[in-house]
Amino acid sequence: MRNLPQLIIVAMLGCSGCSGGSAPAIAHVRIEPSVIDLGLIGTQSGHMGKGEFRIMNRGSEILKILGMKSSCGCTVPQLPSMEIGPGDEEVVKVHIDPRNESGSHSSEIVIQTNDPAHPLVTVLVKWIEQSAITFVPNHLDFGWVKSDETIEVDVTLQLADQIDPRGLHIESNYPGLKIVQDRDVVIRASNERSGTLKRVCLELKVGSENGHQATELQVVSSDKQYTARLPISWRTGPPVDVTPKAIFRSDIGPGSFFECRLLVRAADESSIVVRNIEYDGQSLEYEAESLGQSANADWIVTFSLQADPTAGIKEHLVRLAIGDGPDGIIDVPVTLVIR
Repeated sequence: MRNLPQLIIVAMLGCSGCSGGSAPAIAHVRIEPSVIDLGLIGTQSGHMGKGEFRIMNRGSEILKILGMKSSCGCTVPQLPSMEIGPGDEEVVKVHIDPRNESGSHSSEIVIQTNDPAHPLVTVLVKWIEQSAITFVPNHLDFGWVKSDETIEVDVTLQLADQIDPRGLHIESNYPGLKIVQDRDVVIRASNERSGTLKRVCLELKVGSENGHQATELQVVSSDKQYTARLPISWRTGPPVDVTPKAIFRSDIGPGSFFECRLLVRAADESSIVVRNIEYDGQSLEYEAESLGQSANADWIVTFSLQADPTAGIKEHLVRLAIGDGPDGIIDVPVTLVIR
């Protein structure tokens, strides 16, 4: 009987060990830093847009990177591995492709993981761009143009002092785009940066193909150290233009509804008739409001979309059918970041 208390204690310890299960193995993501400030970048500043951040796994299960997307095509993240072991980390290199647009910019990198507590994490990238060669304007969008039409437009190159305007090489990969003439204008203003303005006259000969078309004008300095690109876009086919060209929504809940509005604008005297709107092939209910009395007046088209039921980065497509015939199809890509 003297051993009875000891036996009871041993039995209690044995039962307590059987009743409690081990904690489930889960991944736990941690990002450092969550904000990357690249400061001044660009050819004029001498610093290129490169940075990095760390993805750490503080859990007991393998951390899986299920997706990674930036809100701007100019931000390119590079991840060495899509799986990170417990206690390990990976360094993500971030490269900024300069926009050829001086000023302050920012972009978000959204990372989708298997961490149940943090399925989506975000890294903010900020920078100020200052280029030695800058196009003004920094993008040419002609909207809708007629097939086989010829368009002339002047653009200006802002050049830093070290750039010789006479040694610039300007070219395009689109056979219908050529330079008609150019002239140099030197400015010296006390309240502005000193340098050279080079005016370039472009002639765009549009082909017979339908749909969205794009090219770019590239300029390279004589020593090949400085470059700049001018994106050029236009649209042929149905005589309408839709704004915005893409729909991006971040930080929305699973299954939630959100409203979208598109501006449909006639590019000539043609009338606008919206026949149908589809979302991933399914017809949508929509409201169309005319902004004028004429047949070719602008229209505001309003409709609601529902987010996916699960978290993640989702890609969809809105398709507008305008007018009669197969050419009157306009696609608007949709990107959703669901948390």
